[in-house]
Amino acid sequence: MRPHIRKAVREMEQAIEEQRWEDAADIGIATYSISDGKERELLETYLGPNAAKRAGLKH
Repeated sequence: MRPHIRKAVREMEQAIEEQRWEDAADIGIATYSISDGKERELLETYLGPNAAKRAGLKH
């Protein structure tokens, strides 16, 4: 996993731990939009199967 994606995942996990749900979702969706396939698989575990749609990558 690329360093900037790893950092974003840590930030998202921190937001989840602090129950800042909207921040976690925003971080995850933004990160998903710039991720590669393997990274997206990890993010989908947090964001669910609609992650691509929420990131604006599918209609």
